[in-house]
Amino acid sequence: ENTDENGKIVKRNYYAPNFWLHAFATAKYKDITVQSLQVIPGEEYSRVINYIKDFANNHLGDLDDEYLQGLDGHLWLGTPLLNNTNDVATVATIIDQQYKGLAAQGVVAFMGHGNPDTYDTYKANVRYTQLEEALQAKNANYFVGTVDMPENYKENVLERMQEKGITSGKMNLFPLMSICGDHGHNDMAGEGDEYWDEEDEESEDNSWFEYFSHKGYTPESNLIGLLEVEAVRNVWLEHTKNPVALEDYYHSMYPEE
Repeated sequence: ENTDENGKIVKRNYYAPNFWLHAFATAKYKDITVQSLQVIPGEEYSRVINYIKDFANNHLGDLDDEYLQGLDGHLWLGTPLLNNTNDVATVATIIDQQYKGLAAQGVVAFMGHGNPDTYDTYKANVRYTQLEEALQAKNANYFVGTVDMPENYKENVLERMQEKGITSGKMNLFPLMSICGDHGHNDMAGEGDEYWDEEDEESEDNSWFEYFSHKGYTPESNLIGLLEVEAVRNVWLEHTKNPVALEDYYHSMYPEE
């Protein structure tokens, strides 16, 4: 048990990569691959990289240095879903195959997370824009917004929809996240007064469902995480099969280059 100075139990996230890595080292695993389940190589992905770098450098000083040296060339990282533009094209094709029937009936909008400008570590927010462009090349009814990327909030999605002449009608909302957790259930699909502030329509506390409902659309929430779509899941699995080595973690991670 972990307790503070008052003897109170301190809760920790033991599913974080550093705890898994420590356990693998204690068991003397000879090959270790860490697979990112992030969608873009953004701020949260940088944390995964730092966990691995700290582990490899034995930053707590409690692991066998000889063992860690033996991991050189055997410690790998599987990259996020939309790690490069080829991934964007692949995922766009999968999404269209999955939801083209819905897109033929009205808007299909995806809500990703995104990073604020100050946390857009690898300038990875561009992946959302690229994905929307790739999807709209297949059907103009696809849109991709976020909860945290500047100029790509729900009100920006609305503006882009209106520019295309889509001012009402059916919408299908999906989370563009590995799982449909708090953001999907609340920020996207939340229904009722607690998810709507009419005095500040663009408030981040207003859900996508309520926002678009109040803007004249008929949204339907689909609580399906990307990991629940087999073909998308297989993209992550392919990244596990083709991971990058420790010295390559920062290679080709800047989407604008």
